[in-house]
Amino acid sequence: MIAEAITPSESGARYRLRLLFKSHLGKGATGGSADDYYACLWCVSAAVTVRESDATVFRSADDLLQHLSRHPQPLPQIPGVNVCYGPEPEQPDFDLHLPDGPVPVPMPDNVTRLATAIAIKDHFRRHGRGKLEKPPRYDGEMLEFMEGARIMGVMFPEKWEGKWCLGRHDGMFGAFPSKVIELRAPQESEVPVRGESGMIVTTRWKWTPPKSGGVAWVAFGKGEVITNVQCLYADYWCWYGTNSKGKTGAFPQSHVDLQTLKAQESTAPRRPRRGLFLFGR
Repeated sequence: MIAEAITPSESGARYRLRLLFKSHLGKGATGGSADDYYACLWCVSAAVTVRESDATVFRSADDLLQHLSRHPQPLPQIPGVNVCYGPEPEQPDFDLHLPDGPVPVPMPDNVTRLATAIAIKDHFRRHGRGKLEKPPRYDGEMLEFMEGARIMGVMFPEKWEGKWCLGRHDGMFGAFPSKVIELRAPQESEVPVRGESGMIVTTRWKWTPPKSGGVAWVAFGKGEVITNVQCLYADYWCWYGTNSKGKTGAFPQSHVDLQTLKAQESTAPRRPRRGLFLFGR
């Protein structure tokens, strides 16, 4: 009997082709060619990913093996799949060999106060189409993902005027166009107690919110004044306020000019109200 060949991957993990057969989802059209798609057997078995921003579909064996190299070890046992660890395989007849410990996935402390988004379009290098377009004055990596991917820690650098973002997906960090994502709508727990804050701010860019569930968004144009501005924390990704048309709702903090935040001038005395506003209670 001829032993099945062992294939190395860019991550350092080694595998036999039967692992790919067991992980295979099918083929999908990508740039005029049919690519093989794979799933992580361990995420499927657990019905949940290790991290919220982990990918669920992979376009190549190397992408899948990179993902597996970031899983906590040892991997949960799956019937019919043999995994071994360490520099010397414990069993010669393995499906997957992880010679090193799990690759750490650094996550900044402030990531929970940044926005989360869902990809509404694919964003990855396609066969025969060259490299992905990069934003101006950016030499870092481009973040690649498929439609439906969850992206965490989304930021809108001011220099890119809302057209490009930075974020994290499946252990990677990089830039991508803002038009290929939708921000997750804030939940009730992410907006402050309703009340009159007396604060106003001017918008930096136009904001057209997605039609998604959760707390109602509020739209606005560039240079518009938002009144009754409130938030849980000054550095939290979503704020709450009223636009020039009298519509009230949540909006991304990234789309307003923080330098313009100030108290609204009023001739009438204002009684203090209790609640969570911009500068405490």
